[in-house]
Amino acid sequence: MSAQHTIVIEQRTDGLTNNYIYSAVKTYLATRISTDGQQRLRVSSMDENEKMMVSMAEGEEMADVYDGAVFKW
Repeated sequence: MSAQHTIVIEQRTDGLTNNYIYSAVKTYLATRISTDGQQRLRVSSMDENEKMMVSMAEGEEMADVYDGAVFKW
């Protein structure tokens, strides 16, 4: 029995509706990103008046520790 598990958080719940959990994780990870650990970052904005959102580029990974458990994103 493996001590590792995979949790998939889909961006859309039914192909059309945004998944609230996906948005919450994306917001959380934006606060945890380190330029020391990430080779590539993605920067986006909804329009010219919005703040930029920094996120991991596709294929990038990062580790996060919560209450002694290691999460790989």
